[in-house]
Amino acid sequence: MLSFGEFTVEEIAEAKKVKGTDIKKVVDNPEWQSIRKSLIGNWKNNHKQNVATLRSYFEKNKKDPLAVRRVINVLTGSVHRVGHTKGQKETDALRKDVRIHWKKMNGETYDANDPKYSTGAI
Repeated sequence: MLSFGEFTVEEIAEAKKVKGTDIKKVVDNPEWQSIRKSLIGNWKNNHKQNVATLRSYFEKNKKDPLAVRRVINVLTGSVHRVGHTKGQKETDALRKDVRIHWKKMNGETYDANDPKYSTGAI
């Protein structure tokens, strides 16, 4: 079995397929919907619990491209673009970790100096 770093050629191909999948299909999962609902309304006042929930899900599902894409979607979605997570170092750290993992999972390189791979940037 050929591999590219942490992932096999087959795993990379699967991640690339998921990358192109409609987000409605990606998030169509009962466990994920329960997690997503638990996050709503908590980013400003209870973001550490949200980060812990997402970190746990991510760590448990690191080899599942659907799960990783779900976490990416939440961490880069509208709640973050409008600034509700600005200055939250825990959220920034998780976002960075998941973005780097997603790049590697897709067999792509990333520039560590790119602001989106640092904390304090979306």
